[in-house]
Amino acid sequence: MPKNKNLVDPDDLAGVAELAEQLSTEGHTVATTNVTTWMSRRATNHSPEPIKSFRMGTVHSISAWKRWMATQAVTASPKDQA
Repeated sequence: MPKNKNLVDPDDLAGVAELAEQLSTEGHTVATTNVTTWMSRRATNHSPEPIKSFRMGTVHSISAWKRWMATQAVTASPKDQA
C-alpha cells in the first residue's frame, strides 16, 4: 500500500470485468453480470462505490469489494455450472 493514505494502490484498481475475475474463487465463478447486478442494487445492498467514473466505465477497489463480499450472503455460480 502506498505510504500516503491519499494514494491508491494501482494493483487494487479494476474495471467490472477484472473485478469479477478477482472476486472469483477456486470453487466459484463470479460473472460480470453478477457484479453489475450488485452495483445496480447498491441502494439496498450497500455494495462499494466506484473510486472513479469515466465515460468508458467505472474503476473499483478490489479490496473494498472483497471486504463487502465477505460480509454478504451472496453466492457466485459454481464453476461446474458456469
